[in-house]
Amino acid sequence: MKKSIIIIALSAICLTGLNSCEDFLTADNKSAITAEEQFSTQAGFETLVNQAYFKMRSIYDNSAIYCSGTDMYAGVRSAGDPTLEGYSLTSENETVKNLYTNLYGVVNAANAVLFYADKCEDYSGKELRKEEARFIRSYAYYILSQQFGGIPIIKEYINSAETYYPRNTLVETYTYIIDELKELSKSSILSETDKTGRASKQAAKALLAKVYLAAGWDLETTLSRAENGTYTVTGKSYFENAAQTAKEVCDAIPLTMSFEEKWSPNNEQNDEAIFAIQWDRSSSQDVSTGGHSQQNTFGTYLGAVTMGMKYVASDLNVTSKTFYLFEKGDQRYDATFMTTVYNFKSEWGTEGYWAYYNASASDLAKMQIAFYNPAWYVTNDEIAAYQTAHASQLNSTGAMSPAQIIRTSEPVRWILYKTDGTVSSDTEIDYRSALTKVGTIPAVKKFDDPQTSKEAATGNGCYRDFVLLNASEIYLIAAEAYLMAGNESAALGYLNSVRNRAGAAALTSFAGYTRFDPEDKVYASADQAIDVILDERARELVGEYYRWMDLRRTRQLVKYNLRWNSSVTSVNSMTGGDGNIKWYRPIPADEIGLNTGIDSKDQNPGYTADTAE
Repeated sequence: MKKSIIIIALSAICLTGLNSCEDFLTADNKSAITAEEQFSTQAGFETLVNQAYFKMRSIYDNSAIYCSGTDMYAGVRSAGDPTLEGYSLTSENETVKNLYTNLYGVVNAANAVLFYADKCEDYSGKELRKEEARFIRSYAYYILSQQFGGIPIIKEYINSAETYYPRNTLVETYTYIIDELKELSKSSILSETDKTGRASKQAAKALLAKVYLAAGWDLETTLSRAENGTYTVTGKSYFENAAQTAKEVCDAIPLTMSFEEKWSPNNEQNDEAIFAIQWDRSSSQDVSTGGHSQQNTFGTYLGAVTMGMKYVASDLNVTSKTFYLFEKGDQRYDATFMTTVYNFKSEWGTEGYWAYYNASASDLAKMQIAFYNPAWYVTNDEIAAYQTAHASQLNSTGAMSPAQIIRTSEPVRWILYKTDGTVSSDTEIDYRSALTKVGTIPAVKKFDDPQTSKEAATGNGCYRDFVLLNASEIYLIAAEAYLMAGNESAALGYLNSVRNRAGAAALTSFAGYTRFDPEDKVYASADQAIDVILDERARELVGEYYRWMDLRRTRQLVKYNLRWNSSVTSVNSMTGGDGNIKWYRPIPADEIGLNTGIDSKDQNPGYTADTAE
């Protein structure tokens, strides 16, 4: 599918950091053109706009900071980030520092557009580009607010040695972002929607709903007890604004396609993709490094690429708690996870993992099977019926991998086949042990790029668009906002819209919701209504970079980690040397050392002992 001109334009230039616009000019600039001369032209100015979009990619360089230290994911096989999973990170943490630095790099890239727009007098399109830059900047500030709390709001392009940037309060931070997005959502020059990777009024409105909701939790609720995730609602204005804004987005985007179709690699830029960072393989100078690795992140190691498997790093393995959230009839289990992986002989792409996308239906019906991962609710009788129906495909003669049937349950049922298709062993192992073995947990397939080459399989070789704002998530934002505003009926309506599309049974009340607990082996009701929302977000958004921010926002971070994160043994695991719980990430030590507007007293609670004077 044709990608945006933004990507194609970037293939012709080498753009690195944006500490100054002089960075665009090489040291041996034979034309001796100045930055002001370069970026005051239409062509030069457009490279600045493209750079601002391009810099957004850096926000998602590390998935762990969005997903680790939650109920949904765990690293195994010496993978993962133990400092994030166990909350032992400090203000010296490189992952946190890189996120903070990259986000402000996006802010400065957007501010460069606004700075040079005023110098680009003859370009009529600059006003549109200025509004796009304001959206990009607002997005970066939203992520900063969710990870770090109140942060320095910088509105001017930094191209000098200025170092004084004081920290704004959380109220000031939210007020600034909201004011910007309110204006952009009513813009007279932004397009209503956009599928080319640019900002739109719909994107601004979707982001505004998310910011309103976050502000409601942070400014209009009071935490009662962290271990229980209990809270008191002290106001509703932000929640009401979030509900109304999300409603307007949802009214414009009905959920008409199936979940599988929504995430199909052949259906990028569909109606539900409100805003996405776009990649294009054909414009990359090195296809092994020019994309991203989202397809490689979620799941256990499946085996070597030479065995025809998708490379999976084992950094973020889906927990048993997550698998048990899916019930029979919910289409999202099979649409989210690669439940059947075919065996491999020699043909990359049409055999092995990628055969699911690239082989014909008739070929798949007779192709040897390497892994089959039925859901936890699939009975032993149903597995036996599968074995009979696929007996001819469960031999591995001439193939790379022995056939295995592995049910994602607690304990895991693990059936290993001999080469001739007879059963070698049929055992049960606990889920955590299963995570350490090859291929026992299905990989997330939502982000698969079927054109991935063998040479690029272990690097940043995925060129699927990276969706930052999508419709079904905004439906869940609406459900949460209406719930917090006190309108349970409306909240259920939006929740059920998402469930109905997935084939899940509609809920008649929040109180009547139950989920199966793999440890207690019973169906249990949720502790609070917000748990119902969080469970639905877990099912709908597996592999998307929301979970840590979701738990922080909703005051459930401590409760969920105590209950489901094996790296957190008590609330003390999440408590810093100053006696405070680590609700945010630490302001990096380098920022405190170099920014004269911030000192150790500005450090987030939970980390002040790290930077005490």
